[in-house]
Amino acid sequence: MKNDLKQMGLFTIGPFLSKILSFVLLPVVSYFVSLSDYGQYTLFTVLLLYFQSFITLATEQYYLRVYSSENAINMRKVLFILFMLTTSILLVIIFILYMIGIFKFSQFMLFVIALLVSYFTMIQDIYGRTFRSRNMGKYYSLSTIIVQVANFIFCILFVLLLKNVLGLMLGQLISMIIGTIIIRLIVKKRISILEIDHKLHLIDIKRILTNAILYSLPLLPSIFLWILQTSIGRISLAGDSLLLGIYGVGFKLSSITNLFVTSFIIFWEPKIFHLFDSKSSDVEYINLVKKYRNLYSLLIETIIVGLIIFNPIIMTFMEKSYRAAMYILPIMVLSNYINGYNYFEGFGPQLTEKTHKTILPLVISLLVNILLIFFFGKNNIFIVALSANIGLLIQLILDANISNKITPKINYFDSVIRITLYSFITAFFYLSHNYVYTVILAVMVFIIVNFKIIMEYGKNIIKYMADCKK
Repeated sequence: MKNDLKQMGLFTIGPFLSKILSFVLLPVVSYFVSLSDYGQYTLFTVLLLYFQSFITLATEQYYLRVYSSENAINMRKVLFILFMLTTSILLVIIFILYMIGIFKFSQFMLFVIALLVSYFTMIQDIYGRTFRSRNMGKYYSLSTIIVQVANFIFCILFVLLLKNVLGLMLGQLISMIIGTIIIRLIVKKRISILEIDHKLHLIDIKRILTNAILYSLPLLPSIFLWILQTSIGRISLAGDSLLLGIYGVGFKLSSITNLFVTSFIIFWEPKIFHLFDSKSSDVEYINLVKKYRNLYSLLIETIIVGLIIFNPIIMTFMEKSYRAAMYILPIMVLSNYINGYNYFEGFGPQLTEKTHKTILPLVISLLVNILLIFFFGKNNIFIVALSANIGLLIQLILDANISNKITPKINYFDSVIRITLYSFITAFFYLSHNYVYTVILAVMVFIIVNFKIIMEYGKNIIKYMADCKK
């Protein structure tokens, strides 16, 4: 456990420091970019999601799944060729649309910047998966910090110069280019020497591309459905730039939870693949999954309750028009929390390479989300945020039932209870704006649902300290 916590810490420290910079950046930006303009930047972030998936065609999933020192260098070379090709095709399409008058020049520039940011983001993602596969949390964190420091510096610089949302976009682009160059140097110096560099022939390119695409194609429908599910809330508010700005600010701040969820999953995902592939007994598999699920619950719920407690303090640093986002923030952080449980209870299709089984739960979840927004959520930010969580909860239950049929059975009832309780608390906070009662409820629920886990880890800590004294 000590080593696991150390590795999780190494994978978390970089993203954590990065998010601190991101948190500091948002209040600064709030005094130079209007809430309405920030709504435009929110749509820019949606565009990134779609471009990233088109660029990689989900082949980054294949890279993580089959990574080894024997094949890594050639796989990266081939995937980077693919990324360059798909990016070029998208760039030509965007240029044609501009030339025939579909796009105005400002829209053309928006799409080009988004495309380039997406390209460099996915190059960095492949390098990040390399660090993850080799369990090199130190270098993963270092690369994350480098990119975010560059983003912080250049976004502030361009926002101060331009005093509009274009400054944010250009700052992000420059930082991604610089970050990619530096991370590539780190990989070349620290990782490539541990890998075998075979000469790459045309037949190797065909083989790697074929295998990667055959693996990723069944994933694409699920990935695009997930992106639509993730972005549907922002898309539904596109007609009201102020509401979209509030939602975008809440979404940005909620990334602090996504940071810890992602960091935990980065640590956990290779571990569950290895555990499943090692043909461990059902009892060993179930016990280990439950053990890390409990640790996940304790960690993320601590962050959620902490955000509720420190909500007023965070609010004081924001420009007044931006503060409305602080009441919707607790509801929005639950989306990341709910989605994380899928890596414990609904991961069977990925483990067994039967990813087509994830499509139906995604479709049902997305339909529920869209229907709730259509009937109740027009210009209603509360319903938009809540419907996303309801859809994700339904998806989790469906995925868990599918997984239990193809992998050792994991009981998901405890997770559903936790999600329901925290959904009630965050909805109460938004509707009542009553800080004191919300904090009391949140702390009480946290202690009740985590009492056994806290006691267990408390005993382990006491035992560890006693051993150290000896």
